[in-house]
Amino acid sequence: DVRYLGKDIRYISLMPFGLEPLNHFFFASSSFYVYLLLPLVFLLLIVLFWRKERAKRKNVSFMKNKNATKVAKKRLKKAKTFLKSKDEAAFYNEMGSALWGYVSDRFSIPLSELSIDTVSGKLLDKQVNQIIVKSFVDTLNDCEFARFAPGDKTSTMEKVYQQGIDVISEIEDQIK
Repeated sequence: DVRYLGKDIRYISLMPFGLEPLNHFFFASSSFYVYLLLPLVFLLLIVLFWRKERAKRKNVSFMKNKNATKVAKKRLKKAKTFLKSKDEAAFYNEMGSALWGYVSDRFSIPLSELSIDTVSGKLLDKQVNQIIVKSFVDTLNDCEFARFAPGDKTSTMEKVYQQGIDVISEIEDQIK
């Protein structure tokens, strides 16, 4: 009933790792202290980073400057919905707010000092191309003219919208 396989004892497999000397302990070794201090170093780095970010966020003009493009994009998206619904007054109001708000936030110009002269002066101070400054002023003038002048306003809505997007992106490219 029992068959002989030709092998008396199977091969004993060795462990994949070596043995440690009897007097060697992980506790109080250099790697023990490294592993012990590593979480504290990470915690210290996180706290320092958090404090730096908190200090940046307290600077209102920096945050407005940082978020100027994001806010302008939101307003332009809202203007696009007014463009699709053919709501002229709301569209031109939102386009004007997007353009004026972008320049005010990006260059830290208070709303009380916001005018075409101060905007063009500030853009020229930042070495923005003269053609782009003129295009921005023309877009503002087109928007204001369409808002307050009588006549057919729907034909220029798409043009003003595209000009606004182009001018903001060109200013961003020039500043960076």
